[in-house]
Amino acid sequence: MRGKSTRAVHSGEKLDLEVGAVNTPVYLSSTFFIEDKMDRINAGADPTDIYLYTRLGNPTINAVEDKIAALENGEKGLVFSSGMSAISSTLLTMVKSGQRILASRDLYGGTYSLFEDIFPDLNIGVDHFDIERPEQISELAKEKTAVVYIESVSNPLLKVADIRKIVELAKGKDLPVICDQTFATPVNQTSLDLGVDVVLHSASKYLNGHSDVVAGAVVARKELVDRIRDRRKKLGTNIAPHAAYLFLRGMKTLVPRMQRHNENALALAKYLQDHEKVEMVYYPGLETHPSHDIAKELLHGFGGVVSFELEGGDEAAKEFVSKLLVILNATSLGGVESLATLPVVTSHSTISPKQRLAMGIRPGLVRLSVGIEDVEDIIADVDHALAHA
Repeated sequence: MRGKSTRAVHSGEKLDLEVGAVNTPVYLSSTFFIEDKMDRINAGADPTDIYLYTRLGNPTINAVEDKIAALENGEKGLVFSSGMSAISSTLLTMVKSGQRILASRDLYGGTYSLFEDIFPDLNIGVDHFDIERPEQISELAKEKTAVVYIESVSNPLLKVADIRKIVELAKGKDLPVICDQTFATPVNQTSLDLGVDVVLHSASKYLNGHSDVVAGAVVARKELVDRIRDRRKKLGTNIAPHAAYLFLRGMKTLVPRMQRHNENALALAKYLQDHEKVEMVYYPGLETHPSHDIAKELLHGFGGVVSFELEGGDEAAKEFVSKLLVILNATSLGGVESLATLPVVTSHSTISPKQRLAMGIRPGLVRLSVGIEDVEDIIADVDHALAHA
């Protein structure tokens, strides 16, 4: 198998040999000539490579799907209009009305809201287990439980899932495991190699890496991806060709970008843990993080997100982000630029204070997506903001 950087650059690319372009073209066409395509499909040809209508398939979109599958060491990939559409389309394929999801308690706020606000109306229940106590899977799995759902590195406290143990316990109950790997990326972890059945991404983050597209991705075995593709077709959660092109372009530099994110975030975390105004630093690369040992075992890098709590609670956190000069106060993460945000007003704003506390999200928490700028400038900016907050 070729190296990960080589796959990131070359896998999936559909070169236009007639013109000689080295990049996959953007096929901005909603429809395609039919010719004998229906006869080929009826004869058993794989419909994913036969283009009729862009909601059903498109060469630019297929190139992205092949690239992410290659990076995740998976059979097939599928891309969507957003991370949430990838999550919802996958779960609505694998979980039926009357069944239940067994999910870790530490979840992105949008996922948590989907589970709490939408799925009950569809008669889909959700039970939660502590990601730091995977043995609860055996205790909480019910007869109607259909899947186990986790984040490999949780948002925003960066708890690292013991995926090997979770897979072992889930398989003991004949349950497939779905893993949101947005924070880890296939550079720092390939969860399919650890036994996970489905990998999900908010591709708006590290996979794209330039904060200029919203997208989602799924990688799994072909049979399951084909089922999810059919659900995507019917729900209309597919990505547009131009967004797919930006996603495709972004993945070419994923490996060197993640290496820089990993290096910069570790340096910032080490700086923060010694600062008098910082009460707690959450970063799995630090020995003080509860998941450090698991992270060393299962991750190839500790990621580009550092979360920390400031003395003075939420008011101090708001003052801190207002004093930043280089780092931008904006939601999302995973771009080349550093971003700082307060989960209480962004990613987890839809969750009640009681629910946030149950997740361990306390007042004064800042989540910092560390970019690829010079690390000296990042640390100097944080130092300035802390001094003036």
